[in-house]
Amino acid sequence: MSISSALSNALGGLAVSSKRAELVSANVANVSTDGYARRELSLEATSYSTQGGVRVSGVTRHVNEQTLSERRLAGAAQAHSSALLTHQSRMETLAGDPTDASSLSARLADFEASIDAAISRPDLLNRLEDVAYSAAQVVSKISGMSQSAQDARQDADTQVAGLVESLENNLKNVEQLNRLIIAAEVNNRDASSLFDQRQKLVDDISEIVPVHQMKRDFGEIALVSVGGAVLLDGSAVDLSFSGTPTIVPHMTVENGLLSQVLMNDRPAAATLSGGALEAQLTIRDELTVDFQEQLDVIALDLSLRFQNPDLDQSIGPDDPGIFTDSGARVDENALVGLSGRLAINDLLSHEGAFDVSRLHSGLGAGFNSDVGDNSLLSKMKEALNEASTLPSGLGQSLFEMGSAFETHVASDRLRLEESHSFQSARFAQLKENELADGVDTDVEMQNLLLIEQSFAANARVIQTIDDLMNTLLRM
Repeated sequence: MSISSALSNALGGLAVSSKRAELVSANVANVSTDGYARRELSLEATSYSTQGGVRVSGVTRHVNEQTLSERRLAGAAQAHSSALLTHQSRMETLAGDPTDASSLSARLADFEASIDAAISRPDLLNRLEDVAYSAAQVVSKISGMSQSAQDARQDADTQVAGLVESLENNLKNVEQLNRLIIAAEVNNRDASSLFDQRQKLVDDISEIVPVHQMKRDFGEIALVSVGGAVLLDGSAVDLSFSGTPTIVPHMTVENGLLSQVLMNDRPAAATLSGGALEAQLTIRDELTVDFQEQLDVIALDLSLRFQNPDLDQSIGPDDPGIFTDSGARVDENALVGLSGRLAINDLLSHEGAFDVSRLHSGLGAGFNSDVGDNSLLSKMKEALNEASTLPSGLGQSLFEMGSAFETHVASDRLRLEESHSFQSARFAQLKENELADGVDTDVEMQNLLLIEQSFAANARVIQTIDDLMNTLLRM
């Protein structure tokens, strides 16, 4: 080997060692950076006439595509279950449980207890006032839960708007990165940082809508949702969603009063399933609607029990009972949203003042009956405990219906909690598997020692050549 060949090899070795040290430094610095993939140099032998050595041919990103794909799908499932669980926990808090003094069943129990106390001493004004007050508390609880359910729908609608906007922006950004990566690949430039940015964006996209990533030429990718919608292939799709400023119970997608997610101006919700976006649509269009429907049935059952002319003969067939639909008689055909319109009859309670004499004589009576008469109160007690005549009431008393409602809400929360625990464990395991294929700082430190030795060896060769040249020049 000639002196020039040895010098060429040593200089090439120094350049490679320097670049390897740079990559090791980047690997260690980004060990916790989302989207970052471990880098390694790709080397190739050089041969110019009689000279040899190595040179850098490129940088290799180490990514386990299978693990990455599975982790993304698990992340989408976790985001989906997390959103549903958060919502159902909110609904459970609203409904409460029997041990909670502010729960629906507790309010109904208080109402029944106040009637019992008034039956024993109908002459005591404070006991009659307790009946009216407890009835007002039941109404306040039911109407408050109804309003909170609509607030939850409103929040979900707002979330959908934000997620659609983020999804569209991320798809546009991936489209731009695809172009930059193609340009870098064509011009033989290192595009590792661009790949990292794109991987992070696809991670974010997959959390909103789970996607499959498909390779194209020159490092470009296409994205297809698990529901079969092509979100990106060359160019990104156009997504749109119009948020609704105020949502009330009767508003649905079916009657056109709530917006759908549109892809290129066509409904696309069915093909965007599995992630955070579908979860928020499920909350808006299914879970809160089911919650509202159950509340409306309880409100209807409560109202019908107390507007029966057999209970209070002082009211006419068209007059409202103690519980009204915004002051009017409750109509079984106007069920939707009834729980939010439920109100105490103005004849019994008006602007916070109670006319409790009507608990003796009846709501429609124009006179005060005997203060010791508890016949109306006794009928109210019987009405509370009668079997429901509604098909969905299942022959239960009003208290049993309230308790069954709370149990249903709680059991749904437990079911979603179990699902979320499973999805979280699955995601954590796949994330751990992905990290195992990533940067190992111990290995990187070992590589750095080898790089240092290689650098020192090549530097020693150059020093030796310099000494030889000086010796020759002094001869």
